[in-house]
Amino acid sequence: MSEPRFYITTPIYYVNASPHLGHSYTSVLCDAVRRFYDLMGYETYYLTGTDEHGENIMRVAREQGRSEQDLVDEVSASFRRMWPLLQVAPDDFIRTTERRHKLVVQAILEDLYQKGEIYKAEYEGVYCVQCERFYTDKEIDPTRPGVCPTHETELKRIREENYFFRMSQYQDWLREKIQNEPGFINPPQFANEVLGILQDPLEDLSISRPKSRLPWGIPFPFDPEHVVYVWFDALVNYMSALGYPGGVLFTRFWPAVNHVIAKDILRPHAVYWPTMLKAMGVECYQHLHVHGYWQSDGKKMSKTRSPAGAFPSRSNCRTSITRCCRTSTPRVRPCRRSWNACA
Repeated sequence: MSEPRFYITTPIYYVNASPHLGHSYTSVLCDAVRRFYDLMGYETYYLTGTDEHGENIMRVAREQGRSEQDLVDEVSASFRRMWPLLQVAPDDFIRTTERRHKLVVQAILEDLYQKGEIYKAEYEGVYCVQCERFYTDKEIDPTRPGVCPTHETELKRIREENYFFRMSQYQDWLREKIQNEPGFINPPQFANEVLGILQDPLEDLSISRPKSRLPWGIPFPFDPEHVVYVWFDALVNYMSALGYPGGVLFTRFWPAVNHVIAKDILRPHAVYWPTMLKAMGVECYQHLHVHGYWQSDGKKMSKTRSPAGAFPSRSNCRTSITRCCRTSTPRVRPCRRSWNACA
């Protein structure tokens, strides 16, 4: 009888700036859970990595007067250096600029295009550069029109021709899956949040950007004048790292998948990703686990709001204390612990 299997992933971290305390939380949490399943006799696999395409990468690289590849190489390496300091030991570190990942993304796009799951159309909407996504009117605070609800920055109105994934046709399937599988999204409050999203008609997903506007991305295999939308690109990492479709690791560990994310990326993982898998004919992941934020001065800690900068630089914060602090934090409520408490 084969031993049970457990595959756990962090989100792949965006490399427009150095890592911060929030990244260490997710990574240590996944490492601790993975070790628990090791002790329980499971065959385990732990994946992390970096998300390296998109408009924000291009913008930061140009502001610094360097190439995009030079920027992502440097910042991705800073994430790799963080794991030994935290005693985090992933089995693999995937980068979306790697050839193994690009080939899988392009193969999936070609397959979906041939199936009629992708079409080209003109689209106009308001766009957040930092989120790298379009927003619908219902997602925007009516008292603050033209302002991104996540980053509180100005939204840009864009009209362009893009490729779209027929996500809307899977709305009923996704709603029924969440309703019929109570543990699919944890904790339940986030399942309810997704069900709230699905109460309104689900639009098809814009999955390309014109190369004339954004050259830093994976080219579409059937139209090199377009590059892949950063979220469609990034989500595929969970399979490309396992050698999808025929790799030994993919055969062994899919779909025994447990994704761990922060709540700000709930929609891509709970709406985009399951519908993409359904369209591909691939069994959906088992569970999506969602946690809250670390806070600094009452606000979400981010790359631009991190009092300690890149977390491991604080050599006086011992690893054992740090790991205990991370894994004992409530997984939903924001953590308001002071950084200095670990000093």
